[in-house]
Amino acid sequence: MKKKKRLSLKKISLPFLVIVVICLTAYIKITHETPSEQANNHQEEKYEPQVYTLRLAMVGDALIHDRLYHDAYKNGSYDFKPYLTLIKERIKDYDLAYYNQETILGGTSIGLSSYPSFN
Repeated sequence: MKKKKRLSLKKISLPFLVIVVICLTAYIKITHETPSEQANNHQEEKYEPQVYTLRLAMVGDALIHDRLYHDAYKNGSYDFKPYLTLIKERIKDYDLAYYNQETILGGTSIGLSSYPSFN
């Protein structure tokens, strides 16, 4: 019987980040006048290049161990927000924040598990 290959989140993360950067670059280029358009609109003014910056925060490889999901279980549901409050405060001033959930989140229907096959 052949083993099924599973797609790793690590393999998805880098392409996702590349796509985000390309999309942001395209958006900036599309939404601003080109130098020739500026020259036509403002012939007496010299073209001054504009600098755009993007502040990017990346947090990742979150692993939900059994102690963590047992502690997060309150009143019949799971609440992981308290674990992310310190991260939220640190990333609030960034333009783009990327979070890498290292494991699948398949819910209780497929059974919760810890190391080495997290869910």
